[in-house]
Amino acid sequence: MRTVQTFVAAAAALALACSEGAGSAPSITMPSRAGHAQRWFPIVAGTPHATASCDDCHGAFDTFAKFDCIHCHTGDHADEAALTTRHAGVPDFRFASEACYGCHRSGVGVDHTKLFPIAAGDAHASAGCAECHVDPADRKVLGCAGCHDHEQATMATAHAAVPDYAFDSARCVRCHAEAQVDRVAAHLPFGIAPGLKHSGTRAACLTCHPATRADKAWAADFAVKDCLVCHGQTDTGSHHTQVAGYAWATDACIRCHPAGVH
Repeated sequence: MRTVQTFVAAAAALALACSEGAGSAPSITMPSRAGHAQRWFPIVAGTPHATASCDDCHGAFDTFAKFDCIHCHTGDHADEAALTTRHAGVPDFRFASEACYGCHRSGVGVDHTKLFPIAAGDAHASAGCAECHVDPADRKVLGCAGCHDHEQATMATAHAAVPDYAFDSARCVRCHAEAQVDRVAAHLPFGIAPGLKHSGTRAACLTCHPATRADKAWAADFAVKDCLVCHGQTDTGSHHTQVAGYAWATDACIRCHPAGVH
């Protein structure tokens, strides 16, 4: 009886693994499209590879662990010279299927100009993909600090006037989303340089600019300012009892105090 029960349980588990809804389960033969998308590569409806068959990618091999991206793509994708030219700004580019998958795990191309400047002439033009994207499984994990580790002391000195500075990759791109270097001394007319009213702990970049950008959710929106986070309504109101039209609002603060002083 126990043998029969074991067989029934195994059969039920096998049926579940083969069903369309068990995309995360190991496949005995062929995974569902949903399962393939969840475990390896997106081929479900609405993705660029929705019509691809198993043989399109794996037909030339005796194992599904191998695949061929190049032969299916016509035009520039199948032209090594053209594709190499298209990837001129990618130092570690190779005309090989595994290299395609390494950078395009979602099956689509990447317009890096919308993310971070790496074109010819930019400061990071010579950086290889793997130098910045240290986790191949998650391109959002960056390695700015890892690439500049030999400059940590220098970077700390350069950010001496920035109280919320941290030697952390996410913080790097939050303040330098365009690879730009904003100087504290150039923060005018609202001065935050050492010795001024808003220097020191009151010059924290992300305290005054807490919002993030619509086009780059990981980057600070320096066009948005917030004075109220430091200047409480009760205390601020008590200093403006004789000021006609006073309002406890950031735009009102800056309009009357563009340089950050009384």
